[in-house]
Amino acid sequence: MKRYLNSESSKVILDTAKTIYSEENDRFKIAETKASILLAFTGVLANFYMQYIYRRITLEQLNLYDLFFIVINLLLILLLAYLLISSLMLQDFEQPTLDTVILYSYAEKDQSNIMLEIAATYHNVIKKNREVLKAKYDNIRIALFILIGLLIFSILHIFLKEVYFFGQTI
Repeated sequence: MKRYLNSESSKVILDTAKTIYSEENDRFKIAETKASILLAFTGVLANFYMQYIYRRITLEQLNLYDLFFIVINLLLILLLAYLLISSLMLQDFEQPTLDTVILYSYAEKDQSNIMLEIAATYHNVIKKNREVLKAKYDNIRIALFILIGLLIFSILHIFLKEVYFFGQTI
């Protein structure tokens, strides 16, 4: 017994799949933008911190607590850069291919069947892209926590150093 599919229903399913794919593509672009912005901010923060260290601390003045803060902050900067760069270098957003649909045998099929098969192709691509997107957002989420730690350690180090310098000048 041959089933007859409703052409309008198949069209709605295909349109829904296209819409979901488009929304996932937008989320992917947003994740890339967030990672890029965080990486740039990390670079600015690292530059500011290194400039402060270079101008404020000489080798003769270097003590254990300075060394502790410098090493911790450098490790946090490197970890942040690694996470964000790896987030940017994760697999690209996959595009749906029509290789399985563009065949002469498909030209003989009913339009509704073809629309459903294209929708299934979109569905498979969406599932693969969601995994990549989840990994990107996981890296970005971890990077945000590390960035907060970096900010706290940097500000704390600068504050303690300035209090120490201020105490010596009195």
